[in-house]
Amino acid sequence: MITTACGPWTTKVARSGHRRRRGFTLAELLVVIAIIGILMALLVPALQAAREMARRAACFNNLYVISTGVAKYDQSQGFVTGWGNPTSRNLPVGWGLALMPFIDRTLIYDTFIGFPAQVDPGAPFQMLSTMEVGTFLCPTAWPADLIDAPAQISYAGNYGVGQAGMKWQGVMNNATVIGNRLSLEDINTADGTAMTLLLVEKCGSGVKQARWNNAPLSSPGFVLEGDRTPPGFGLVSGGPGGVQVVNNRAANLVNSVPSSQHSGGVVAAFCSADVRFLKDTLDPGVYAQLITSSHTVSGGTVNGWTPRVPISEADFK
Repeated sequence: MITTACGPWTTKVARSGHRRRRGFTLAELLVVIAIIGILMALLVPALQAAREMARRAACFNNLYVISTGVAKYDQSQGFVTGWGNPTSRNLPVGWGLALMPFIDRTLIYDTFIGFPAQVDPGAPFQMLSTMEVGTFLCPTAWPADLIDAPAQISYAGNYGVGQAGMKWQGVMNNATVIGNRLSLEDINTADGTAMTLLLVEKCGSGVKQARWNNAPLSSPGFVLEGDRTPPGFGLVSGGPGGVQVVNNRAANLVNSVPSSQHSGGVVAAFCSADVRFLKDTLDPGVYAQLITSSHTVSGGTVNGWTPRVPISEADFK
């Protein structure tokens, strides 16, 4: 509205017309779409990496809880859990079930102990097959790599390495036999708890997963060679040589060596309860020494491979 003055009269003149709005051109729209695409390409990998970091942190925590549970078991019993462990019902159990009272799952263990005597010795294990324990599961493990049962486990105990006719020089022996029991003090006076592996992930692609209520008692565990005689110690077909031992997908090794779905390696717990990430590039000889409580028996002379000098933490960072 425009107001004009002319003498004593005032005239209001209406301005006609309206403002024209300008829309996006095709070129501008394409630029916006391109910018959104670039942002998505940057954000999605970052979000995926953040999620994997969270899952890996949870895996670290799981192994810390389990390894401290082994330490509590050692304080209580005087030896670490083995592939077979004594119980009050004269039915040996694997390390997963033996650790239940020491990782705040006492009710599960008490349920097993209180199960009525059966003609079928496997009945108590079947009874526990429906119980899932989150501490035993790596969040990154793919469902396809886990057995179709709630009692699955993503981690394996250290059964060691040996040569023909020689016991596995590992940590988890047959604890039902007094002469086979190994304590953390025994390990500490040898190579040391900080230099001896206790548990690792074993849930990579192609791995046939075990159960924590396992029967037979030889699982879950890991050894250097795939050619082994259960339960927990036996023969090996050769020394470590130059073969990759972490995340090796070879048919004769995949069910024995550490593996995971984490990129670049596996999460592992030492006897000191320290939890570390072991890379795929870990030297086989260093690995052999890490899974023995005494480096002097880590290789023997199998295939010409001889024991090495003690290793340091720099060898497996």
